[in-house]
Amino acid sequence: CERRTCRMKCVKAHKVKFECDGKRDRTRFIPPSEFTDTTLASDFNFLEEVGKNVNRTKRDPRTKGITSRSRKRLSSQASKMGYKLQLMPSGMKRPKLNRSHLDGQTKGVRWTVDFRFPCAGVAILKHRVSDTHTWADVLRHVIDNLDYPRKTKIQPHTREIEKVALFMANEQSPANKKTYFSLPLTSTVCESLIGRRIIEYPTVYVAVTDSEQKQYPVEEEHTGESKDVKEGQGVGAAHHTDALQPSRPPETEQLVGRRSDYQQQPDVNSADPYAMFNLS
Repeated sequence: CERRTCRMKCVKAHKVKFECDGKRDRTRFIPPSEFTDTTLASDFNFLEEVGKNVNRTKRDPRTKGITSRSRKRLSSQASKMGYKLQLMPSGMKRPKLNRSHLDGQTKGVRWTVDFRFPCAGVAILKHRVSDTHTWADVLRHVIDNLDYPRKTKIQPHTREIEKVALFMANEQSPANKKTYFSLPLTSTVCESLIGRRIIEYPTVYVAVTDSEQKQYPVEEEHTGESKDVKEGQGVGAAHHTDALQPSRPPETEQLVGRRSDYQQQPDVNSADPYAMFNLS
């Protein structure tokens, strides 16, 4: 880290105080006035080391094979079921935590679900959540199987499951205007997630109080009834526009009637601008 110390005791104290591992920061900014040949050689060696690590990762069999094929199969089958599942590149945090897989018995998906309880400041990552269960059953199972410290924080806020509201972030909404989807407790996981974009696994926010529920603006969903109403209004508006459209003036009709006469006139050579005046 390029800090000078006098003895081993000072080195140990420095590592504890600054949480230092004793290695120099090779990516820190160096002003041009301090840039030397030694700095250039250090940067060159650093880039070479990064390239070697990338090539080593590509050849590593642990990044290929069964795991990669199973994730591709999960994405393909989930798409056929109607899910909009988006998988992230391997090596990132969410793929490492995701254990979602296909269920051979129900022919569905067993999801990894990230439950967030803002009222208690607790986050729970629940695996093997069947998409045939309702959200109320899943939530009860999650709370009942918690360890004692987290259970004591959550239970006072979730004694009446029927009054709890669940929300899932709309991944297609802009960052400056975040919206959410409401997940009814009586609906199944499959019914709530189909047709909605999911990045690796769903993240569900548990809102308890009314003031807390207002913090999650719900995305308006267009149903078939509203669509028919809009289509009906559109048809009515079209008839209304036709009724208000003025009739064609008589001059226009006369011009249209003379169209055949205009077509019978000889063609004028557009290359000669004076041809129309017959100046030859």
